[in-house]
Amino acid sequence: MGKKIYLVCIFTVLTVIALFTGCNLQQPKGNYDVFECMEKLDYTTSYKDAVKIIGFEGELIAERDEAPYPYETYEWKLTRNTAVTIRFDLSEEGDFKRAQVTAAAAAKIVADDDVDVSEAAPLKKRVAPYEGLNYDEFVDYVGGVEGTKKSVSSEATEYIWVAPDGATAYAKFDNDEKCITFSAVI
Repeated sequence: MGKKIYLVCIFTVLTVIALFTGCNLQQPKGNYDVFECMEKLDYTTSYKDAVKIIGFEGELIAERDEAPYPYETYEWKLTRNTAVTIRFDLSEEGDFKRAQVTAAAAAKIVADDDVDVSEAAPLKKRVAPYEGLNYDEFVDYVGGVEGTKKSVSSEATEYIWVAPDGATAYAKFDNDEKCITFSAVI
C-alpha cells in the first residue's frame, strides 16, 4: 500500500512540475511568437534587424550569388509548428535592398470559430482588376475576422483566414489595401 501512495505522489509531483515549467507547451524560441514577429517585420527589415527582433540567428536555407537577382533566404524555427522565413534581396554589390517575410503556422493554430469562407464565390468577381475589393470589405465577407499575416513584401501583404472546419481563404492586398489575388479551399 505504501508503495502505491509513493508512486502516486511521485506522479503528482512530476505532473505539477511539468505544468508549471511549461513542459509540453509550445513556448516560442526567441523574443516573439510567429504572429508577433509578422507584426514587427516588414520588407525594410535587414538580416541584422531581424536577428534583433526575433532574438536569434536564422538558418541560411537558400542563396543565389549571381546577378541580376542575388538573394539570401533564412529561416527561424520558433516552435515545432511555426517559423518565419525571410528572403533578403541584394544588390549586385551584395548590399541589402528589400525583404520578403513569410510566416508558417499550422492551420489549427490560425483557425478562428468566427471565420466563414462559404461565401467565397462572389469575392472572385470583386477582386482586381474588376471592382477592387479593399481589406475591410474582405474582412466583412469572411465573418468580420481580421486576417493573419502570411507574408509581407514591398508590393503586397498576404493574409490567411481558416475556419474551424479547415476551409481556408488566402488574399493578397497591394499597398493601397486593394485585393489583388484571392483563393479559397473549401
